[in-house]
Amino acid sequence: MNRLNHRPSWLARLGLSAGFVLAIAAGVVLSAVFFALFSVMALVFGGWLWWQTRRLRRQQREAFIETEYEVETEYEVLEDRRLEKMDFEKKRPRQE
Repeated sequence: MNRLNHRPSWLARLGLSAGFVLAIAAGVVLSAVFFALFSVMALVFGGWLWWQTRRLRRQQREAFIETEYEVETEYEVLEDRRLEKMDFEKKRPRQE
């Protein structure tokens, strides 16, 4: 019997189609379960991180209120000393 010319029966085609549909459905369900699981894990981690930073912000606020501080009205002007060494006419460093 030549298998190259053999066509599968309708029952075989129906079984293959049903198996294909079930495999696709199982993949969709499995991906939805993984997505839900990872979403819940991300929400739990985000809530834990938010709670830790909230506690840390409260501690920093209390520590800042309890410390003494002084507001400085005068400040030092910072200068770029590299400008003293520039030759602006030629736009390159001065040769000394």
